[in-house]
Formats: sequence, structure tokens, C-alpha cells
Amino acid sequence: IRTIFGDSEDYYGGDKWSQSHNGSFPHGNGQGNGNGPSLWSCISSPLLNILRDEGFGIKFESPISHECIKLSAIGFVDDMDYIQTESDLTGTSMEEIKCYTQKGLNLWDSMLRTTGGSLEIDKTKTDCVGI
Repeated sequence: IRTIFGDSEDYYGGDKWSQSHNGSFPHGNGQGNGNGPSLWSCISSPLLNILRDEGFGIKFESPISHECIKLSAIGFVDDMDYIQTESDLTGTSMEEIKCYTQKGLNLWDSMLRTTGGSLEIDKTKTDCVGI
């Protein structure tokens, strides 16, 4: 990097990257990239449509108009909350819903990997709510 203070001796990528990150390489389009939000929107929208079309996610139905809204996930930039409800799985056990949820997460993970992305395992968690 060249600034008015001179040239930086540090650099991004190459051998330094693989040594400092245990041989793993970056995924996605890079933190702070100016076109990151619009690029992620172009990448994630078809993936979210596939997830929804495969039956994963949430289904809301208006009690008056009976109009349905289906969401496959809720997200902001690259942080996604995948929520699976029982609405289309009425009468199933909690264990079956957990298995179905895992199938959805597996699909999401494989689609991310196909596009060059990856789940951040240390930012991934599961909560189960029964009412």
C-alpha cells in the first residue's frame, strides 16, 4: 500500500496469507469491499429463492385475507437467520423438525460453497423453541 507516509511493507495475500490463516484462503468478496452489499444481494437472492422453493423457511398466513408470505431466511448484508417453523410440518415431532432444519442448513451451506462462500461456524448457533 502506498500512502503519503511511504510504502507499506505489509501486504495481503500470497504466502503470508496461507501461513497466518492455517492454509485457508478468503471466501466471499472481502470485508469492507464497496460493492459488497450489492454483490451479496445478487448472490444470495437466487439462493434464498431455491431454499424457499424447496419448502424451507417460514410461512405466514393472514387470518383475514388468507394471503400467504413465505420467507426462507431473514438477513442483513452477509448475516443470515434461517428460521424453520412447523407450519408446513403440522403434527411432526420436534426431532423431525430438527432433522428438517438440518437439511435446510445443509442445502444453504452447499449453495454457499458453490458460490465461493462458506458458513462461519463460530457465528453459527441453533435455538429450538416449542410452544
